[in-house]
Amino acid sequence: MIMKLSINKLKKYVCLSDQKSAFYDYQLTAFHKYIGLVAFVLGIFNIALLIPDLIFMNGMSKKLFIIIFRLVFSGMLFLLSYKFKKITKMIVLFEIGTVFELLSIVEFLFVLNLYYQPDFMIQAMGMLIINIAVFLFPNRCLNMFVVSILGTAGFLIYSFFVMKPLNLEEFWAGVVYLSLAIFLCSLFALEIDKHQYNEFIAKKELIHLSSTDQLTQAWNRNKLVNEFNELQKYYGEHNLPLTLALLDIDKFKVINDQNGHCIADTVLVEMVKLINCNLRSTDILVRWGGDEFILLFPNTYLGDTTVILERIRTAIDEFIFTDSIKITCSFGAVEKKDSFDLDTMIRRADSLMYAAKDLGGNRVQYDN
Repeated sequence: MIMKLSINKLKKYVCLSDQKSAFYDYQLTAFHKYIGLVAFVLGIFNIALLIPDLIFMNGMSKKLFIIIFRLVFSGMLFLLSYKFKKITKMIVLFEIGTVFELLSIVEFLFVLNLYYQPDFMIQAMGMLIINIAVFLFPNRCLNMFVVSILGTAGFLIYSFFVMKPLNLEEFWAGVVYLSLAIFLCSLFALEIDKHQYNEFIAKKELIHLSSTDQLTQAWNRNKLVNEFNELQKYYGEHNLPLTLALLDIDKFKVINDQNGHCIADTVLVEMVKLINCNLRSTDILVRWGGDEFILLFPNTYLGDTTVILERIRTAIDEFIFTDSIKITCSFGAVEKKDSFDLDTMIRRADSLMYAAKDLGGNRVQYDN
């Protein structure tokens, strides 16, 4: 049976996937603060475990093996601590975390095999601590669950067939305690992940509301100021171009008076959608006020900007809006110079836009 997804369902799936990826990136910025330190501390702790190993383990060859094994594993943790900030994708951290968790279980079972008549309950406590550590390290819930199940199963199988003598009452008690611990840790991890994701979505929505024009869904003034300040600093340091354009609908008051505000608002919404279809992903469209909009073009020279604006102007001129309304727009475009701040660029673009209107409108006027 072939399942066909509707376009709306497909878009919803893609949207959710993008949100999850953004959530992972958001988590990574938070983890950057302490994961490196945690990896370093775990490396030190792993070396400290050599003390009981060397005290309770017989045979120089076994001691040499465990020294090498623990030092190599700690060295990998120290390397992770040093290189952690170079990880830019949460997915990569998940993969690395899963590998280290599996290695920690392999190390635990390897050391257990070298002990002479190990005590089951003491080793079960060690397995319990490892499982808790697995659920504390950032990872997908499914990965943590699978790793803890594999580690616990390996420990219990080894204990049942290799540990002699083995108290069966203690063994089954260990099975219950370890299983219960995995179950509770899984529930806790799922709830924490769900809470963090919902918190991220709520913060994202608040940020969106604070930077978006509610009618047209274009960006608002706050967004323009923040984006311009960031771009101005970066582009100034790297000597990159930055252009700004201001557009105004020609004779929009007539549309308001003849058709009413509801129809006029619909025209604005349709125009914003039309403009966005002709912009690049890096371009920024801002509702400045009424029927005035500002376009910010990062890393774009004035000549390239006028080409984009002409494409937008033509698209608006040829489009039939709601109630068969036709509109045109006038544009003023200016490229940033060293002495220009945002207010200066807006004033110059506004002056150029009115010059375009004086010449009959429906044209792009730019700074020479």
